Amino acid sequence: MNHLKDNNLSNYYALATAGVGATLAIFILLILENNIQQPLLMAPFGASCVLLFLLPQSPLSQIRNVIGGHALSTSVGLLFVFLATELFPEETQLEMNIAIALSVGVSIILMGLFNVVHPPAGADPIVVLLAHHSSVFLFFPVLTGAVLLVLIAFFQQKLINKLNKLNPTNN
Repeated sequence: MNHLKDNNLSNYYALATAGVGATLAIFILLILENNIQQPLLMAPFGASCVLLFLLPQSPLSQIRNVIGGHALSTSVGLLFVFLATELFPEETQLEMNIAIALSVGVSIILMGLFNVVHPPAGADPIVVLLAHHSSVFLFFPVLTGAVLLVLIAFFQQKLINKLNKLNPTNN
């Protein structure tokens, strides 16, 4: 579905609700992050919001794909951090470049094999390796943040469906 293709009111409504939903989701994660003193946000979540709020019916936006894709790709990144540290204690730039590139490729293969393809999650190993994150990163922000994003998108979609039933001109 291309929301930008047609110039009708329902497309603008869909774009507005997607933008508002994504804004609120990121804002909620930031507020919660400040309150619990744990990271809940990472850059790939911005791209996840595009899918969750603008294309909620896409197979790439489904719960399994969002949470599974991020969990799997982050785990691959963490594995490569461990391997790079163990195999290359000096860690040259070339070795790090190879580890990053391989981790992205392996993540893509595994997301496809496990049927949890979520394109924003392809960036997770890059984030993990560039910052040398520890295994805690899998839980905060990855799993907790992904679950919260999915929940926020779910409740927003329920609210939109309810509003559309009350006012069918928005459909």
